[in-house]
Amino acid sequence: MLVALLIPLAIVDLAAIVLLVLGLRTSAAARARALALGGLGCLLTVAFVTVLGVLLGLADAFDRTATADPSEKATLLARGISETMNGTVMGLLAMVLPALTLVVLSIRAGRMRKSAGAASRRLGGELDPRA
Repeated sequence: MLVALLIPLAIVDLAAIVLLVLGLRTSAAARARALALGGLGCLLTVAFVTVLGVLLGLADAFDRTATADPSEKATLLARGISETMNGTVMGLLAMVLPALTLVVLSIRAGRMRKSAGAASRRLGGELDPRA
């Protein structure tokens, strides 16, 4: 079920990165929209994973402690809290890694655009018959 929720969000992230890096839309507004889509996908991913991990972890912890011996309740509750924190960490990783990827790729795309612009100006200067 979790994978079914994350697939559309991953597609939004990938689409934003492809639009940004490949420069299919080169206007500044389109690049800003692509960054916003990527950021939105990251935030939705972290929200789904974190909330789902917390809810499942806590529900499981309290279900286990409801039917357990009193001597085991603390151990079972600690395991449930640990599972909840692991879900939170996975949600944060799901947000941070795509965000870092988006930043790195956007920096590289900016450098490539500057390099291509400089090369085209040099080539234009060399091919100009008036020079």
